[in-house]
Amino acid sequence: MNYLLSKKVYTYLKWSGLVALPAIAVFISVVGKTWGWPNVDSWVTTINAAGVLIGTLIGISSASAKLSIDVTDSAEIRDKKDTTSSNSDTQM
Repeated sequence: MNYLLSKKVYTYLKWSGLVALPAIAVFISVVGKTWGWPNVDSWVTTINAAGVLIGTLIGISSASAKLSIDVTDSAEIRDKKDTTSSNSDTQM
């Protein structure tokens, strides 16, 4: 696949967006309110927004890779049909 992001960056961002940031947001929400930290809701909202941003970025990368594969496959199928058609025309 031809991703916009390298595999290492993609894997790190996927882990960050799907595991780390949601866990950090829950931790800050629970612990922050317990200890009376200021602006806990703002921090949690910001962390969750960052997770959504990362999810969108990796989704775009995956979609572009899939689109690249679909376009390549379509071109290969079209080329095979053209080759098959020209071979059958020459055999007649």
